[in-house]
Amino acid sequence: MTLNPVFRVGTSSRHTTSWSLPRPGGPRYIVVAAGAKCLVVEDLLHRQLRFRNWLGSSAVIVARADAAIQELQRQPFDMVFLDRDLGLNAGYGEDVAKFLAEMKPRFAGRVYIHSANHVAAEYMRKILADAGINVEATPFDLLGIIRENVQSTK
Repeated sequence: MTLNPVFRVGTSSRHTTSWSLPRPGGPRYIVVAAGAKCLVVEDLLHRQLRFRNWLGSSAVIVARADAAIQELQRQPFDMVFLDRDLGLNAGYGEDVAKFLAEMKPRFAGRVYIHSANHVAAEYMRKILADAGINVEATPFDLLGIIRENVQSTK
């Protein structure tokens, strides 16, 4: 299987948007190491179920920005999958992005923004990138996750 690279697209020499664009026939795959601690911030149930299927039962999935911030304060994560529009009275993913940017010295993981709201996703990506956080924006419908398995050595 060939994994798709991140393509750089943009309209000027000073501003480049790093959206992962699919090659014909497939999404942008992200390989998640066995044992990686993942936080998923997503309000839609069908997407939560897809993340659960991709990441397994060890992933922490929350539907509200305040719950995500509480989890980030409580424990470290290797990866954060972040949506922007979290539903009525649930906050916004950019609240979580701003919190991550403020806690940068304690957060060394990678953030994947999977919002279909391209303008807001780019704004969140810029907040995180400016803080020195490793971030990528890929719309959910183009996202695929491959989980590495731990091989038993007997």
